[in-house]
Amino acid sequence: CSRARVSQVRAVTRFVLISALLAAGCGASDEESPTPPPSVAPAALFPTTVGDRWRERVGGAARTRGVTATTPEGLAVLFGQGDTQPAFYRASEQEVGLARPDGSVIEPLLRAPIRAGAGWDYEGARSARCRGEILRLDAPHVGRRCVSVRRRCVHPAGTLVGPETTRVTEEAYCPGVGRVRARTTLSPPIEGATPGDVEVVAWRVAG
Repeated sequence: CSRARVSQVRAVTRFVLISALLAAGCGASDEESPTPPPSVAPAALFPTTVGDRWRERVGGAARTRGVTATTPEGLAVLFGQGDTQPAFYRASEQEVGLARPDGSVIEPLLRAPIRAGAGWDYEGARSARCRGEILRLDAPHVGRRCVSVRRRCVHPAGTLVGPETTRVTEEAYCPGVGRVRARTTLSPPIEGATPGDVEVVAWRVAG
């Protein structure tokens, strides 16, 4: 009787151990099923409070750029060292865009939904054919998970200089920080136009 009970206990113990091992083996690793980044609205990626400012490195030189005012049309006015005129931006839950002073959007920088693979088509300046696309939601920048974006515009011949020109801009936007990185390339290259890389090295943003 005693031997039977011991055998039974051992069998149950083996069954429990094997079940635990199988359960552990069936679980997906963090790499296989990473936790998706939380969804975010475009406005959360582009702070627009007066006083928000960023220290940027542009092509090796440093400058400070910030939100200096807002307009009655609800636009944020950004101005920085070396700028000859301010830039106007509209930021909402649906879109962030470079705008004219009257509020009309020239170039949509971000558009909802902020989801990897999501894209939007638009007509750029001087009849350029453009498309924006969300590449990643977890690009690592400034110690945060950020949204990586690419915008590609094809400018018809003669609208910039000479032949048809393709402009590709890749940027990263971080929640609560704003744009932290930008790179623009032109193909074919335009003599005298060498867009420098932009990288944020410090910031002060409300909230």
